[in-house]
Order: sequence, then C-alpha cells, then structure tokens
Amino acid sequence: MSKTSYSTLDDFSLVQKTKDGDNSAFMELSSRHSGIYYDMLNKTGWSLTSCEKSDLFEEKDSFIYEAADKFDENRGMKFSSFLGQMTTWKIQTMRSRAKKAPLFVSDAILEKRISTQCEERDYEKLMDAAFSSSDKRTNEIMRMKADGKSFEEIAGVLGLSVYWTRILYQQGIKKIREKFLDD
Repeated sequence: MSKTSYSTLDDFSLVQKTKDGDNSAFMELSSRHSGIYYDMLNKTGWSLTSCEKSDLFEEKDSFIYEAADKFDENRGMKFSSFLGQMTTWKIQTMRSRAKKAPLFVSDAILEKRISTQCEERDYEKLMDAAFSSSDKRTNEIMRMKADGKSFEEIAGVLGLSVYWTRILYQQGIKKIREKFLDD
C-alpha cells in the first residue's frame, strides 16, 4: 500500500493494521496523532520536571504504539480521545509517584554542583567513585544516562522496564548525593 493510500484510511483501520504489524500504518497513525500527544503533555504536564517531560517527548512513538495496541474500537471512543486520555493518565501516574517518592536532584543541577565543588582532576575520581557501587545494573544505567541515552533506550538494552530503570537511576543519584553532596 502506498503512503497516499494510508493517509486516506480512518483511524480504526490504521490501528488494526498497526496491531497486525504494519509499520507504514503505524507511521501514518503516529504522524497523524503526534500533535495530540504533544499538546496533552504541554497542557497537563506542567508539574513534571524538564527531565520527565524530555523523556515523555522521546517516548512518543512507543507510547502511541502502546495506545494503538490497547485501543478497543468497540468502546465507541475515537482513537484521538483515547490517546489523549492515556497521556493524561500517564502524567497523573507520574505525579502521584513523584509525591510518594523522595525528591532527587536533577542531572543538570547535580553535575553543576559537583563540578563547582571539585577541581577538574578530582571530577573524574568523583564520577568513578559514584559509579563504583555494588549494583552492576545501577552502574550501567548511570553510565548510559551520562552518555545521553534515554530511559527507554537503556531499558531496552538491559531488558528492564522503563519504570524499573528510572527507579534504579534514582537510587544511583541518591547514592551520589549521600556520598558527596551531603557533607
């Protein structure tokens, strides 16, 4: 099927073809509904940290794919409405988890604070010491995040859920704070 013929399909057909593994149908669905996803992030994600928002922006395609997979056309709801609802639910879940979890220093603040507290030659020693915790997975996550990888990419490489990857990362940040910043 050509690109132009996908653009003429309705959302229900695109969702079904996506569920059947048709990548071109998914690309059309994602292209068509990316704006809704971004709009919902901007409207309801005001309380998220910039890091959390950035991760959600990076996860757009996988999130839209997940929405297509969970979508049930028998409920009498349009896919765009369902995607908007799912996005709102995800943000609300992140907010409630953030309220329950202890606050952590963001990456940028942490790096700036560490670099201003240490001389350049001590900075490498500090990072080596921070990554030398006993948990190998946490070390890998911390190193990959320092290399600029998203939580989704790291989770894929290590075979973990994105949620668990975030938890291990936060535990690593907590260790760094306890070790070096709370002197």
